[in-house]
Amino acid sequence: MLKIIIKGKVQGVFFRTNIEKIAKELDIRGYTKNIEDGVKVIAQGKPEALSKLIEFCKTGPKGAVITDLIITQEPELDYPDFQIEH
Repeated sequence: MLKIIIKGKVQGVFFRTNIEKIAKELDIRGYTKNIEDGVKVIAQGKPEALSKLIEFCKTGPKGAVITDLIITQEPELDYPDFQIEH
């Protein structure tokens, strides 16, 4: 399972909505949420699907400006689907 922290201009550009859409298309489970200085993503799925999600996170949707991307491995948990947390 991956924890991805995306920093920069990532709020107000539908970043979480786009991540949710891509994650569901790729059968990735977990969640995304805004944090104080960016967006956090917890994602578990097949390695090739996670790679595609990471590629999206490097550029984000139109209007996003990514200044930092921090990816760490986390212990596996069992998420039934992917959702936006508030």
